[in-house]
Amino acid sequence: MTYADHMIEHVVLAQIVPLLLLQRRSLRRSPDMPAMMSWLVGVATMVVASLPAVFSVAQHDAGALWTIRAALVISGVLFWRPVRATTSTLSGPMRILYLVCACFVTTLAGAGIAFGAATTDRQIGGLVMWVPCCLIYLSVVLAIVARALRGSMPIASPRQHVTSSSMEWSSHATTTARNSSAPDVYAGGRRTRGHAPCLGRRQLRCADRSGRRAARAGPRAVVRGDSS
Repeated sequence: MTYADHMIEHVVLAQIVPLLLLQRRSLRRSPDMPAMMSWLVGVATMVVASLPAVFSVAQHDAGALWTIRAALVISGVLFWRPVRATTSTLSGPMRILYLVCACFVTTLAGAGIAFGAATTDRQIGGLVMWVPCCLIYLSVVLAIVARALRGSMPIASPRQHVTSSSMEWSSHATTTARNSSAPDVYAGGRRTRGHAPCLGRRQLRCADRSGRRAARAGPRAVVRGDSS
């Protein structure tokens, strides 16, 4: 196994396998470990397992190789659980910060391995540690942002929009018809029309003159409306 192969296996075991395992709801329960501790365990295990010295030990010791593989999976589950848990203590912005910081650390580790390597194999391994890990982190960050935008800006379908507009127009038309059919009431020389809004000054002057003429005919208020 080359160092590049070791790093590809590293990414699969520490990133992809834990995310697939956390699709099970039983594993996505509220984490027992604090989020900061989960972050430290996950990131530290990834960085230590990627060191060329650790790879050299794993090449000559099968027990050490399987120990590293198991540690990557377990630490990966611990790392991703605060992000994927159904009842996580991390808010959306804190989850983004959690993943961006991990991306920053793996970028430094991968760049250090790639630019400090003497062989092409180790340079490729450093790039594997650098690029794919950060792509996974940033993909989850984009998913978190997209979910937050969908929750804060619900988009109504065109049919719902048309139905809402029709209901508003129907309500407005009903109110207008009700006010126009209300009887005119003359009392004390002033006129009002049911629940209609206030009229302009010119209309009020006309109403006052009509009210005064009605007052001359008798002291009581004259209610004019449809007898039907």
